[in-house]
Amino acid sequence: MRQGEQRWKPRLRPAFWLLPVLVAGFFIGRGFEALRPAAGVELTSRSEFLLDTLVTLRLPAGPESEQLLEEALAEVRRLDQLASAYRPESEVARINQAAGRRPVAVSPEILAIVQRGLEYSLYTGGRFDLTIGPVVRAWDIGGSHPHVPAPGELRRAVALVSFRDVEVNARRGTIFLRRPGMALDLGAAAKGFIAERVRELLAQRGVRHALIDLGGNIATLGPRPDGRPWHIAIRHPRRSEEYLGYLDLAGEAVATAGDYERFFEEGGRRYHHIFNPETGYPASGVWSATAVSPSAFEADLLSTAIFLLGPERGLALAHRLGAQAVVMDEQGRVWASRALQGRLVVTAVPPAEVRWR
Repeated sequence: MRQGEQRWKPRLRPAFWLLPVLVAGFFIGRGFEALRPAAGVELTSRSEFLLDTLVTLRLPAGPESEQLLEEALAEVRRLDQLASAYRPESEVARINQAAGRRPVAVSPEILAIVQRGLEYSLYTGGRFDLTIGPVVRAWDIGGSHPHVPAPGELRRAVALVSFRDVEVNARRGTIFLRRPGMALDLGAAAKGFIAERVRELLAQRGVRHALIDLGGNIATLGPRPDGRPWHIAIRHPRRSEEYLGYLDLAGEAVATAGDYERFFEEGGRRYHHIFNPETGYPASGVWSATAVSPSAFEADLLSTAIFLLGPERGLALAHRLGAQAVVMDEQGRVWASRALQGRLVVTAVPPAEVRWR
């Protein structure tokens, strides 16, 4: 172990190294849909294609609302420049390019994302792994040529996936991938981190109600302007015109990982973008996993971790981390945290069939 390298020990509680803040608003995104605005409340919004998705921010109209929206979007742009593995000038791209050769100095933001991602790798026994980059590249789902990799290509990609070969030197602010060909992919963490950072920025500017929607990673700042919670619809992963259920939120964050977000079909089989690092193939057993947490960053990480672990182990992890979850498995069964009873209305299955845990 290099001098100054941090030894990774799991801490089974949410990380709040970002100042927790409250956010509020309406949402239309990959896994949820906001239902209706509060009567008599005029909202202003801005949307922009960032982070490879549509980013939408909403807050009550006022003399400073346009400036606030621009400041928030500027922060999204800044962090996107740091975290995207597909921007050759980004810090993540530089880490990947230097794999096996040298440590790379990074910003506190990238250091924090990778640190917390490594903790989730420990929580899940390696099922969640930020070094999944070589497998992501092999499949090219979301790229111009999605395909099932040849067995040899996939074996070589899987051999390069190992969170234990990531060295983080917190004192020097560096990250090093020990073996050539390794690659980080922050797709399961960066949006939640950025949503939390934007929520913090708006709260510091005195905003009490706003919506931060980063392609389905939702953060709410306070309740709706009329004082009631935000009423969010969770999309059904197989029936595009239906909902899995409805969830009330006030000052929390929610994120969904699903096999319907990015996928292609070949030979009658669906291949999606959430990979099992042990096999290199898309994870099976779950159609969608929704995590609810005080932290948008935690919700993003947890939704993917739950998807990879499956309903029972995933819900158990969420509870140990002080969060809640809703899962639909590949049999169409719905699993949900008992703590959501009274706030979650499931419509995809009869109420008696919901598996509360």
